[in-house]
Amino acid sequence: MTSNIASRSASFRPAAAKRVQALARSLGARDVLVLTLSGLSPTASVYITGSAVLHMAGTGAAMALLLGGSVVVLASLLYAELGAAFPRAGGVYPGITAVLGPGPGLVVVTLGLITAPATLAFAASGLADYLRVLAPVLPRLPLAFGALGSAALLCTLNIRTSAWVTAAFLAAEMGALLVLTCAAGLHPARGLGEVLAHPMMLGPQHRLAPTPNWTLMLATLSGAYACAGSGLAIYFSEDMRGPPRRIGGMVAWIGLITAVIVIVPLVLLTTGIADLKPILAAEAPISAYLTVTFGYPIAYATSLVVALAILNNIIASMLAFSRFLYATGRDGAWPRPISAWLSKLHERFGSPWLASLALALTAGVLCLVGERGLLVLLSGEVFTATLVAASVLVGRQRHLTGTSSFRSPLFPLLPLLGFMIVAAFFSADWHDRTAGRPSLLLLAGVAMLAAAYHYVFRRRRN
Repeated sequence: MTSNIASRSASFRPAAAKRVQALARSLGARDVLVLTLSGLSPTASVYITGSAVLHMAGTGAAMALLLGGSVVVLASLLYAELGAAFPRAGGVYPGITAVLGPGPGLVVVTLGLITAPATLAFAASGLADYLRVLAPVLPRLPLAFGALGSAALLCTLNIRTSAWVTAAFLAAEMGALLVLTCAAGLHPARGLGEVLAHPMMLGPQHRLAPTPNWTLMLATLSGAYACAGSGLAIYFSEDMRGPPRRIGGMVAWIGLITAVIVIVPLVLLTTGIADLKPILAAEAPISAYLTVTFGYPIAYATSLVVALAILNNIIASMLAFSRFLYATGRDGAWPRPISAWLSKLHERFGSPWLASLALALTAGVLCLVGERGLLVLLSGEVFTATLVAASVLVGRQRHLTGTSSFRSPLFPLLPLLGFMIVAAFFSADWHDRTAGRPSLLLLAGVAMLAAAYHYVFRRRRN
């Protein structure tokens, strides 16, 4: 059994790519928590995604976030089990490769090569747009390039230094969330029971109307998206001190912590808005609420913190994705020169600096395709989550997962729930003809090409 797992995990590795430097185990559990929360950016989730959910469902955002967050917490247990069984810098692809084979593993790697830089480009473009709202004279593309360059520079340093920087930024983020939570919690305008039982939204002609059930379902998907991503911690498995399998419990706890941090202020906000019409009609409902409650200076200051949170998200995400690229190079997924280049660590800081540089350059190019183009590259990525659920389902039956320090409950219901979540996101994307459906078709084509490449060329070569 052990030899079979090893052969599958090493299926990408040519002999010349095996002897590479290893990442230094310098992070404690608290550092991994800070880096992961920074990558998930709960403040940006609340102020940006939360504003979108408020626009979509009104006070129905409370129900949508409670349902979506609860589902995501359960789904994060799947990532926790797979990450605990295969704790490596490549994220979930080593586990998927070991359980389902190198073909599905290559699919995840190929999709990651698209979505990782596209995610960074989307965040950098969003930061530029957000700053231009605060100061319209600022140039958009130079702001995005500057954010990516600053993040790449920081990622070349020792990861402990990066962790300290992101911790400082995260503390500022938590301050902005605390301001919103206190403002909404100390000034209730209606009860939580009323909000959950009778959700209201802004209808035609700016009149309040009951939130339809279909709208609540769509808002629940957005609420789930706002709370998702705790599996990002797996990328830091090889930087973490102590038994690597501890990462499974961390992924589960981070999923719960993120959901609480995102849900609480937004649910309190739905109970604290006294006059719903002007707030829900505002372009930025949360900033409008803070302006009414505290005045313009406080609202402007929190908006600057949100911009800082987006930058923090770029830094932490680049740290994680650079480890993904490093792992693919170390495992020999590419021709030898490229694999050696991606797996090279900085001589002084021990960071995968060339992988960070490659990410920053690629993301900078993708900034040129615009928001819709980036959404086409990102929004339909439901395939990796499908393979994670399948890996836990198959891995538990083959005793490859669930035998380490973390074992997800409710088996096999939890993997089946994962398939249901993926189906819901697939349906929502399919009905979005602007970006969702083209994204599904594009990424499905990429996945099929990667699978065909493996099963035709790599199997023939072997």
